[in-house]
Amino acid sequence: MSRSRHGDFNQMEPHEPEHDPTEPPEPEQDPELAARRRRGGQQVLLVVVIAYALLGLMCVIAGVLIAIRVSS
Repeated sequence: MSRSRHGDFNQMEPHEPEHDPTEPPEPEQDPELAARRRRGGQQVLLVVVIAYALLGLMCVIAGVLIAIRVSS
């Protein structure tokens, strides 16, 4: 009996794993958990943006102070 290299792959049905009701839902299935993760990510992004803004402001102040000292 000769079979092709890929066998009868096209005739196979996709296997869906059954969900156990005792397990907690996946993050994609729990909208509250997904919303909490999005908010957490937004807070981290806000902290990073504020940190870079403060760093830039410190660089500007240092540049102004250096310019004043050099010119006098």
